[in-house]
Amino acid sequence: MSAIVQEAHAVAVKQPIETIASELQDVLGQRIVAYAIGDKHPKTVGRYARGERTNLDATTERRLIDMYTAFRVLVGPLKPRTARSWMLGSNPLLGTSPIEMIHEGRTAEVIGAAETFVRAR
Repeated sequence: MSAIVQEAHAVAVKQPIETIASELQDVLGQRIVAYAIGDKHPKTVGRYARGERTNLDATTERRLIDMYTAFRVLVGPLKPRTARSWMLGSNPLLGTSPIEMIHEGRTAEVIGAAETFVRAR
């Protein structure tokens, strides 16, 4: 694991779920975050962000942390708007959008692709 990814991951695991959900929701929106983590109810993301719902299952918590890790890799050197575009757009390294891959549980590939994108800039 590279220093960029290690640092982003260290930040992600130290953040409360409320902070993670709030930042992701602010940049990507509730619907996109909910889709990525496999929740059919977008308002649940808002409840996580406000600290109203703290009983996350392990898969949801892991996907939020991994999604936030990829986001942190991107927003280190890039603007949040650029990170949003990267997460939503079709990615030639992945063959689909990073959000779709997170939804499928393939977050390690997304994190690697985010690091590759940042290093190429």
